[in-house]
Amino acid sequence: MSNIPRYMRILGWIVFTLMWIPFCVMFMFMPGEGESPFEELLNPFSISFALIFVLMFLAMGLLFGSSVVSWLLKRIALSRGERTTARIVNIKPTGLRVNRIYDEIHFDLELYHMGETIQVGTEKLVSRYGSPNYQTGMSVNVMYDPETRLVSMLD
Repeated sequence: MSNIPRYMRILGWIVFTLMWIPFCVMFMFMPGEGESPFEELLNPFSISFALIFVLMFLAMGLLFGSSVVSWLLKRIALSRGERTTARIVNIKPTGLRVNRIYDEIHFDLELYHMGETIQVGTEKLVSRYGSPNYQTGMSVNVMYDPETRLVSMLD
């Protein structure tokens, strides 16, 4: 699958980390007692305050949007793809957990299409108790779209 969701997640965490810089700067330039914090719009306090919210919404949009983009890419592969089998090469968790039951896992897959070996990756929500069902080296059914090189696991 496309690396777009992965890069969105990485960029989201970077933006989330950078969000704390204006948060700390805001407290350094906090107005004294009796002063209005927003008298001047271009003072460091006002700029930091606005920048915190901009970075916060950007970080949350990237972090939560990565799952939406991943889901959309899987839907495209399911609608336009060809059914084939693939071998699991590597399994790693993405860190996303839904309702304390489902973990999102990234699968690196190797599939054979038209005589060539293709390395692709996809993500899937798997029950915490169902993750031992997927082992490195086992075969799984997938839908593969050769035009976009998107793949979606069916098993």
